Amino acid sequence: ILPIGKEITAIGLCRLKNRSVEISSCPELPYFLSDLTKGEMEAEMSSRARFFFWVTVALGTVSVGLLGHAIYSRLWERVKRHREAREAQERFHEADNEDDAGENGSDDEPGEMGDGQLCVICLRKRRRAAFVPCGHLVCCCNCAKRVELMDEPLCPVCRQDIQYMLRVYDS
Repeated sequence: ILPIGKEITAIGLCRLKNRSVEISSCPELPYFLSDLTKGEMEAEMSSRARFFFWVTVALGTVSVGLLGHAIYSRLWERVKRHREAREAQERFHEADNEDDAGENGSDDEPGEMGDGQLCVICLRKRRRAAFVPCGHLVCCCNCAKRVELMDEPLCPVCRQDIQYMLRVYDS
């Protein structure tokens, strides 16, 4: 109950209705009747606006930081995978070059191996290259190089994209 003689401030829309003043709430402001003065209300609203501004700045900074970290992590993983694939390719080519230089022909004679060990492309040499990520061991090193140089390198068996090839040594 409002005591008699208490000074209050009314915020809202003022209009005359049947020779009496009617005040209704304004949708933009949170106050309707208050015991604060106009200056005190302005100071309180200014304080709230400043608080919410800095909260917004802090949350925005955290959001940008998290987004930047996520992007950096993904790019770093991609660079790392690319570097590993390139190193595997270099090892593959070095091993193939060593194999070609020291090859005496007896290891790759088709008569000495079964059909399950022959390259599915040339049908002349032993299978030595495994494709990653599918893992199929179906080609000799020379044919694997040719597959690698295609516009879209695909595994000859499963048609899956090839990231790189690995040289496989038999014992």
